[in-house]
Amino acid sequence: MGSFAVARVIEAEIVVELPYSVGNITFSPDNRILFSRHPFFSPDVRVAELVGDARSFSPFPNTDGNKPRDGTDRFLDSVLGVHGDENGVTCMIDMGHQHGLTPKIAGRNTRTESLERIYYVLEPASIQGERWLNPT
Repeated sequence: MGSFAVARVIEAEIVVELPYSVGNITFSPDNRILFSRHPFFSPDVRVAELVGDARSFSPFPNTDGNKPRDGTDRFLDSVLGVHGDENGVTCMIDMGHQHGLTPKIAGRNTRTESLERIYYVLEPASIQGERWLNPT
């Protein structure tokens, strides 16, 4: 005779309800909740941190980090993927679609509140825009 496990029913709990589409969610080691806002909707704030009331957010890492600026690509543009690690580094995959930027992976240290590193994802590893939609 085989053995079997008795399943426990665990009730799901709604932790947050937001009025817009979320891309991905991650947590920092000190339990900050960070999330991308889905780039399909071209949000002004691309990555955000949930604040105390669990119904609002603040831009992550800050407002300037989410604001397009001429002459630089050092801002978040079209972020979908976010992942936090045990060292406090949150990596964000930025496809760069809204402003035609080179895709990148940007790492932000949540412990020191500083940019950890940027890795650019060049072609052919990234296929952008028209080439992807209309391959030759």
